[in-house]
Amino acid sequence: IIDNLADCMNHANWMGHFQPWVSCSIFDDFYIGSGNNIVIINREAIVEGCSTYGTEEDVYGTTLSQACCICGGGIPIDEDAPSSTPSLSFEPSESSAPTRVCTDVDENWTDPGGFGCEWYADFY
Repeated sequence: IIDNLADCMNHANWMGHFQPWVSCSIFDDFYIGSGNNIVIINREAIVEGCSTYGTEEDVYGTTLSQACCICGGGIPIDEDAPSSTPSLSFEPSESSAPTRVCTDVDENWTDPGGFGCEWYADFY
């Protein structure tokens, strides 16, 4: 586990595929604070949780250990990257990452478990 979450972001909306109640938020009760000002309340519970559920995968094959900062995974935050908050500008500009539009090809499609696009849209 790590004691400094300042330079890390959990994978958004990550949840276990076979155990959907497993997510990075299962650790929220075991520490307080944020960034580099966290206090671990129950280190043993975090270690046990990361160990027990660390190999649980989401539908894309990403494990909890890869997705959750507290278990040593997550996405590193780059100080030099653009902010996640848009800035206001009165000058026209071109986007380096144009917006993509996603359209369902077959509105009646379902996966082998019977879940369709609408179900996935609620979680992803």
